[in-house]
Amino acid sequence: MRLLGLVIVLSLLASAVVVWHWAVRPETSLTHDLVLAERLVEDVARRVLADPFQLVMPADLAPHHRGVPELASCDACHGLTSNVQGDKCLVCHEDVAERLEQRSGYHGVNLRGSCEGCHADHQEALILLDQEAFRHDQALFALTGAHTSLDCAECHRAAAPALPGTRAAARAAGVFGQSDSLDALGSPAAPSTPAAAARMNYIGLAHERCSDCHESPHADGVSSQDCTRCHATGGWGGSELHFDHDTQAGFQLDATHQAVACAACHESQVYRPLGSDCVSCHVDVDGYLRGQVVVAGVLASWTPGPHAGLLSCRDCHDTSAPSQDSSDFAQACAGCHTPLHAQLYLDRDAHLRGMLIEGRRLARTDAQRARLDAVERVGSHAFPAAEQHAADVLEELRR
Repeated sequence: MRLLGLVIVLSLLASAVVVWHWAVRPETSLTHDLVLAERLVEDVARRVLADPFQLVMPADLAPHHRGVPELASCDACHGLTSNVQGDKCLVCHEDVAERLEQRSGYHGVNLRGSCEGCHADHQEALILLDQEAFRHDQALFALTGAHTSLDCAECHRAAAPALPGTRAAARAAGVFGQSDSLDALGSPAAPSTPAAAARMNYIGLAHERCSDCHESPHADGVSSQDCTRCHATGGWGGSELHFDHDTQAGFQLDATHQAVACAACHESQVYRPLGSDCVSCHVDVDGYLRGQVVVAGVLASWTPGPHAGLLSCRDCHDTSAPSQDSSDFAQACAGCHTPLHAQLYLDRDAHLRGMLIEGRRLARTDAQRARLDAVERVGSHAFPAAEQHAADVLEELRR
């Protein structure tokens, strides 16, 4: 059929040359013009035979269809007339066919008419989508909260997670129809093609769980199956955070910890279960009591504090109070000892502070300042060691 059409076209072209000769150039040799016509016909025939579809194709296929072996023939999409046959579209677009059969999703519930009414081929844009007018609530996933301000490409990207068994999953796996090539589809197998940069998957994206799109920052012990227990779609934190530390974590926030910023415990804002004992977070303070002090990045051995291994943190620290100062700790001393020990604490604390003030005024090197910083951190956790090191620095500075 196509060969017959080609013969007819070439015959008409030759006849047109003869007619043109007698009408326009009667004075020239017919043989000369026939030779020119023969050359013209040969050139056209060579081009057409190389790509017969040039006879009827209005333009190249859209980038997403271009180069797909299954679409090399016009009748892959067209019937005997010029119209595209919708049932032929569904041979490849199985995910759309499934939606139509199930009457679910945007195609299955809202759309009427032919495929080519929205997806006209032989032009650059195969999907003519008005992002502003599109109603995502009519699709399988209604947009709420922060999702409403996202650009479509942020979710519908080529590498987006796909539901198993869907066309999107087949593309991600490098499989399309009967071909293992996705060169024109922007698959991972052909990332350098122009279509690869523009490829977007609109159907078959996994969306049942937040973790289908969002990487969970939580470690073992925090379930990512029900993010809405703590989060809302408006945002991760602030007023959108529904997390109750007292009931949903293994550590109840007392008055002292309620005033502490989340990031002070959860470094880099990675929220995962932490140990509930004091040493889990305050490991440095535990070291001070045992004489293990880091000075300028180097672990040094100081004289252990007199209470090391004898008291718990809560023997001195009242976690029912938002904050405590020297007078509160002095009263804790009196709780185990005598009122004289309370005054002794205040005197030693004031003396150490005075040494620090003088030391910082005289300090000349970073090493000296680092030792004074260590003295301040250790403080009353090991008074004898702190006082001794402060005295050593002052002696060095006074020389």
